[in-house]
Formats: sequence, structure tokens, C-alpha cells
Amino acid sequence: MTFQPRELFPDRSARDLFGAEIRRHREKAD
Repeated sequence: MTFQPRELFPDRSARDLFGAEIRRHREKAD
């Protein structure tokens, strides 16, 4: 992955929410 989540989500809380979404999708795909 080349994109930087920090640049997309400067706010820590927003980044945490983004990470939660990623985890949810990964668990779904598993």
C-alpha cells in the first residue's frame, strides 16, 4: 500500500474509525 492514512485522516479519532472499518472488512472477508 502506498497511500498514507495519516494524510487522509490527520485527526487521530478519524484514523481510528478508518482502521475499525478496515478490520471489519477484513473479518468479513475471512
